[in-house]
Formats: sequence, structure tokens, C-alpha cells
Amino acid sequence: MGYTHNDGYSATGTGFAVGKKGSEVQVIDSTGNITVPASKELNLTTGQFVTGEKFTINYPNFAAADTAKPFFIAPAACQIVDADLWYATAAGQAGTLNVEKLTSGQAIGSGVSVLASGFNMAASATVPQSGNITSTAADALMAAGNVLALKVTSGAATSLANASLTLTGQWT
Repeated sequence: MGYTHNDGYSATGTGFAVGKKGSEVQVIDSTGNITVPASKELNLTTGQFVTGEKFTINYPNFAAADTAKPFFIAPAACQIVDADLWYATAAGQAGTLNVEKLTSGQAIGSGVSVLASGFNMAASATVPQSGNITSTAADALMAAGNVLALKVTSGAATSLANASLTLTGQWT
């Protein structure tokens, strides 16, 4: 088999090979199929949405007036696996803040809650809170195009200020 070698890539009479000159390994045969020698391993990535990989969603510096606004559109299927909230100024009265998932055509306020119980907006300021993800698995799963928004599920967010929400997602 003859090789035309160029910086680690070689065109052959029967396909395409890679490797150091003199020890090339054929990786594409003459019909376009990927081939891997028995003693070798092939690792491929599929782009930015690798199943099982985690990513973060940040909604920084929001206040009471921002609690019914969307902040994330899923570019691919994923699930929410963790949630944390921090704020500099508490709501000033009892109130619970949740994250809601909206599917296509759903209005803000009519989605399903991603958290089992929301964040306590009357808790001490500057102390991080960890949210518990809902035990209803389908409510934390997002299809491409689903939206996340904040939702006050009880009380009010009157004085809430300088808040930051971080969610951890995982591609499915």
C-alpha cells in the first residue's frame, strides 16, 4: 500500500491513514467506512452537547422585577440536576422562588416547577441556598426549545435584590 504523507495524514490507494510516517494506520477504507485496527481505540466527540456532560446556567444580578422573566432556552435535550441561589437583599417578607420549565406555547407562570420546594426569599441575605430538584423526573427534563423562567410560588419578592441563580444541567 503506497502513502502520500503530509503532516500525519496520508492518502492511500485504498483510503485514508493517519500516523507517523512509516507507521500509518488506515482509518477510512476505499468505500468511506471508518476502520479501526483491533489493537487500537477510536474516540469521537459529537460537538458541544455530549451526553452526560454537565454545564452551568447562570442568571446573575436579578431583582424582584425580574422574577417572571425567562432566562434560558435549551439548545438540546438536557436535565436540570442542581440549583443554587444567593442574594444580597432578602425579599422583606415571606416568599418562595422556584424555577419553572415552559414547553412550546406555555405562558410564563403556567409551567412545571423544576425544584421540589422553592428557595426561601426571606432567609438570611448573603447565605447561599441549595435547591432540591423535583422527584418528578419529567419536570426536570428539557427538550430542545424548552425555556426556564423564575416564578414566585408563594408570598412576594418585594425587596429581593442583587440575586444570582446558578443551575447545573446535564446533556441527555
